[in-house]
Amino acid sequence: MDSLGTTMLWTMAQAGLPAVLGVLAATPLVIRAARRYDWVAHPTADRWHGEPTALMGGIAIAAAATLGVVLSRPPVEFQVVWGGGLLMFGVGLVDDHWRVGPVTKLTVQVVATGMLISLGYAFGAGWPLWLSLPLTLLWVVGITNAVNLLDNMDGLAAGITGIAALILAAFGGLTGQSGVVVLGSAVGGAALGFLWFNFKPARIFMGDCGSLFLGFIVAALGLVVQGAGGGGGHPVAVALVPLAVLAIPILDTTLVTAVRSWAGRPVSEGGRDHTSHRLVRLGLSETHAVLLLYGLSLVSGALALLLLFVDVTLFYALSALGGAGLAVVGLHLARANVYQQGDASGDGAPVRTPRPMRVVHALFGRRWKAVLGILADSIVAGASLVLAYHLRFGGGCRPVTRRSCFRPFPSRWRGRWPSLRAWASIAASGGTPARRSSCERWGRRRCP
Repeated sequence: MDSLGTTMLWTMAQAGLPAVLGVLAATPLVIRAARRYDWVAHPTADRWHGEPTALMGGIAIAAAATLGVVLSRPPVEFQVVWGGGLLMFGVGLVDDHWRVGPVTKLTVQVVATGMLISLGYAFGAGWPLWLSLPLTLLWVVGITNAVNLLDNMDGLAAGITGIAALILAAFGGLTGQSGVVVLGSAVGGAALGFLWFNFKPARIFMGDCGSLFLGFIVAALGLVVQGAGGGGGHPVAVALVPLAVLAIPILDTTLVTAVRSWAGRPVSEGGRDHTSHRLVRLGLSETHAVLLLYGLSLVSGALALLLLFVDVTLFYALSALGGAGLAVVGLHLARANVYQQGDASGDGAPVRTPRPMRVVHALFGRRWKAVLGILADSIVAGASLVLAYHLRFGGGCRPVTRRSCFRPFPSRWRGRWPSLRAWASIAASGGTPARRSSCERWGRRRCP
């Protein structure tokens, strides 16, 4: 193993191990205090759990993660990032005790985002300021609240944010960002260690103080890694990294927001209509639903790391295939009726059944199937072509062959059937120079 990998693993262990041990030691104390002072979440119609459960697990998470950061001593700017996370922890703690209005929470989130911007961290490295600033605000506020919404089933939010934090730490380590490694490892260790008490059946919930803290830190790390210089100088590819790492919280929040709007219920209120609840409605057990979402998070995180090892065109193709797959999953889950009165998967609210296809029909008219079909087919066909090119010829669409690589796209199919036959002939022969004559016989000026 090279020196960079050794240094990364050592830093991850130095920050992550104290966080794991700290949360294992602190959580029982928080559970004891929660029972004594009645910090307990009681079952309600819009919540999934059926037993009174201790709250304030975020205290143990934040304390343990802070221990890992203090022992590792990251650079000063990352200490400011951590300060923003502790600010979100504070407002969440107050909200758990006395309830904080949405305007107050949003104001604190904007202030914490300003702390990141003042350090030079923004969404879209090198993008115009008029575009980067609103995207940065949308990213930090959106992900912070997305993780808060994701805390809807035993072990879900802690596991997903733990996976995301460790993947961001690995990305930072491979690109030489020691501060990202420290913060990501500390948060990942604390979140995954918390699962010992939070996985089904949960003995304690993290509360808003935990979910807002975790959400802000992973959102901030998603900004920091964009300035690492990975992706061969392609800023769009680097911007896709945090989107891939946090694909599950983004999917869940998008799904809940859209379906609640379609169903005519307030977006801000709680409910049993999240991604995990819909998976249970479709037949999975709670444990299997959570583990499935863990697996999807690992796959999307591995996709983000691939940017450092593969051609950027292949990364774009895999991202397109992954995005199309998540869109199909989201549409399928949106059609699950979780609002039935008296059903164990619903909360009994008298609302109309959401029909997402009606919304699509309203947007695109009677030809919505054709419009969406052409769009989806173009994305999947183009991405599949790039992937097939890599698998068959063992490399990316290099500058000298890029035009040939993309020539079979739909816009050039008309009148180009000889070229497709030439490509089929070359593919069948293994693409060797001896078979280039088959390409040349079809009048192709450039042959692979």
